Amino acid sequence: MEESKQLIINSRHSNLLNELNKSLKERKSFYFSVAFINYSGVQLLLDTLAI
Repeated sequence: MEESKQLIINSRHSNLLNELNKSLKERKSFYFSVAFINYSGVQLLLDTLAI
């Protein structure tokens, strides 16, 4: 599988949340590598992660 890399910026046309949700729906597995995460941030992804 070829990995694609792109810069994601928050704008009127796209934002990080939308890109994460879209990517999570397309993948069978994934890894998050982050320095920190807030509970409120995880809450935004719960519906997508429950699928």
